Amino acid sequence: MSITEIFEISIQLLQVFVLFFVIYLSSKLMVIEGNGPFPAFFTFAMISFLLSGFYSSIYTILRPDTRMPFAVDEIAECASLLLISAGLEAVAGKNQKFNIGALIFSFLFILVNIALWIAWSGEWGQDIIFGIPYIYITYLLLRGMFYTHAINMAERYIAAIVSSFLVLFHTIRFYVSGTAATAVDIFCVVFEYGIAGWLFAKCIFALRQSVDEEKSLYLTCTLYLWTILISYMSADALYDIALFINTMTIPLMLMAVKKNCRLGVREDDVQKGESQ
Repeated sequence: MSITEIFEISIQLLQVFVLFFVIYLSSKLMVIEGNGPFPAFFTFAMISFLLSGFYSSIYTILRPDTRMPFAVDEIAECASLLLISAGLEAVAGKNQKFNIGALIFSFLFILVNIALWIAWSGEWGQDIIFGIPYIYITYLLLRGMFYTHAINMAERYIAAIVSSFLVLFHTIRFYVSGTAATAVDIFCVVFEYGIAGWLFAKCIFALRQSVDEEKSLYLTCTLYLWTILISYMSADALYDIALFINTMTIPLMLMAVKKNCRLGVREDDVQKGESQ
């Protein structure tokens, strides 16, 4: 077993520990009256993600240097995204209207990603089936960030342009070699992890504010999704880095969920005061 695989297993085990801790705390939030439905969706989403992590860790230990086949880890990961999506729908309620721009970008961006996954793996069926939920959650996150102004207009355009260039350069990577391939790889790595760093900084800033509860929720969930996407685009040490950032994002999501629960409690207090 190589050093990279040992490091990967170590991060996977760290993620399992973090998930156990987060699930324990979020399960307490889900039983408190007034916290709304999102803590329950989040708790079960993390349980699904935990099962995915268990499978990945065990498979890596038992079958090193082999690619995992169509398996339970992809089903569990898909379930995790769908549960978070259901929670986001519950948070949005009837306040957030349909956003055609967010839908078009989500559809095209994830569609190209699915095509790249198929080109990398050759697994048509599972990449298409399990790629569809990514369109849905990407749309919900973009719609939510636009509605809450979690990112401003300039950030929207910059993120959209960089994301578009990323999928373009990943496509070009199939047709170049040598120095050109190295240059493309460097470009992709810099911007993939640059976006991750930018989102991480925005998450920390939003969580430190006394207001903007929903902003922090959408930002942390977006970072969670982005780290999953870049892990699919990475290999070896870069994959381990993406997995580590993803692991560090999970406690941030819990903090955002807890912060959003305080918003729900305050709204309940206001409604009770108005009824009296």
